[in-house]
Amino acid sequence: MNPVHRHEHPEHLEKALDRRDFPGLDIFICTADPFKEPPIDVVNTALSVMAYDYPAEKVSVYVSDDGGLGADHVCLHGGSEGPNYVGTGCFFNRRAFFGGPCSYVPPEALELSPDYIVEKPINGKEILGKAHQVAGCYYENQTSWGSKIGFRYGSLVEDYYTGYRLQCEGWKSAFCNPSRATFLGDIPITINDALNQVKRWSVGLLEVAFSKYSPLTYGSRNMGILMGLGYAHYSLWPIWSIPITIYALVPSLALLQGLPIFPKVSEPWFLLYAFLFLGSYGQDCFDFISTRMETHGFNVTSKVMEDEQSQRYDNGIFEFGVASPMFIPLASLATLNLVAFLAGFLRVFNDGEFDAFFVQMFVAGFGVLNSFPIYGAMFFRRDSGRMPINTTLTSTLIVGALLFCSTNS
Repeated sequence: MNPVHRHEHPEHLEKALDRRDFPGLDIFICTADPFKEPPIDVVNTALSVMAYDYPAEKVSVYVSDDGGLGADHVCLHGGSEGPNYVGTGCFFNRRAFFGGPCSYVPPEALELSPDYIVEKPINGKEILGKAHQVAGCYYENQTSWGSKIGFRYGSLVEDYYTGYRLQCEGWKSAFCNPSRATFLGDIPITINDALNQVKRWSVGLLEVAFSKYSPLTYGSRNMGILMGLGYAHYSLWPIWSIPITIYALVPSLALLQGLPIFPKVSEPWFLLYAFLFLGSYGQDCFDFISTRMETHGFNVTSKVMEDEQSQRYDNGIFEFGVASPMFIPLASLATLNLVAFLAGFLRVFNDGEFDAFFVQMFVAGFGVLNSFPIYGAMFFRRDSGRMPINTTLTSTLIVGALLFCSTNS
């Protein structure tokens, strides 16, 4: 491994170029929901951008009606390979949106070409007419924009998909991570919002994985097998939900049935399971602690929060106060692990089969430990962030049905 560290010296720019020769900048401000992202915040962002210490005639500001969250800093330029582009905070060479480095694809509209410079006053009739046309979102109909040039449509993960397609065309990306944060983003503060975001990512990634541009086939042909496999790892990431769900169900159901499915503590194979567990979760624990230490004092806040919700967020209390079907699997698995752990404890206490059921007890207990916030939201909390009673009842009935089927099968 040979990491590359880049340092920025913007104060040297004027020594190398005259201000009138500065490159043009296109700045996109992405927004999606006027209730979660108040217009005044968007206006303040635009005003901050317009206050850049940069020639005003060289800056073009665009407000988009959709965008991702994050703070990944990627720059795309000529070549091949490099990190994938996800989230916001990315600098693009405009030429990268118009075909590969050696295969320029001209846009149907001259004004969209990468070298086009607006030299007319912004309040001119022609420019205002073009602005209204672009604001109507119809200017790209019957054009190559979104398919062969520009940001690529066809997936809910437009950032990942666009970066992937650009690298397939031969463009290279570089990761920039300055010591001073260049961009600060907002993240979901409620579990429901986070789950909905993950659902959108999952659908979008699978759209790419099973399309004609699949990284396993199209990507490997255009970028090489290693880059293709790297992008395939991301696009197939949602499939991990299947083994994770099985792993959350089977050990607990087997424990309830009194069926040992893991090696005994006294067997050599037990050491392998212990090593894998400590290796994976130990690394996660270290990353969590180090991240908390590095970001101590910086608190990412939501754009819109009620006072009570804001207080719970500041106190690290999870928000479950929405009747979302996505909470039902969480509550069901948490309840199942609790029942299995208690049943396993009684079995070990009465029959003394600790050696045979230790791993299953540990897995169920680990699930119970991580589910404490869910139990609190289901049974003990009385604030507006508690889990709705319908969700609690539904998950309890599902667990009851699973137990009935498992004991009568």
